[in-house]
Amino acid sequence: MRHSVGALCEPGVLPFLWFRGDQDGSPLLPRALRTYELATGGKHRFNEFYIYNAFLSLYRNYTSERFEKKSVELLSFMQHYDIPTRLLDWTESAVFGLYFAVEKSCQRPSVA
Repeated sequence: MRHSVGALCEPGVLPFLWFRGDQDGSPLLPRALRTYELATGGKHRFNEFYIYNAFLSLYRNYTSERFEKKSVELLSFMQHYDIPTRLLDWTESAVFGLYFAVEKSCQRPSVA
């Protein structure tokens, strides 16, 4: 392990770093696998099977995109629309990671 880390620091070797834009310190788990505390004191976990099948049956009404069942493209499409999946967001760009880390804290409050 030490040899591998040392190789990353050699001149001319670009390290392969991944960044996450996580602003709330959530665990390094995909949203579909996380457990959430409820206001009532209980715990909640998404029903991944139900969410996936509901999306499969309805998404064709809203887009012309077509996907193979259980494809990475389908899961990416779902995640783009903030649907909990087993995918974990990451980027090779520190700038994109920083943007997503501060995005919500920079939003203006809505005026009603």
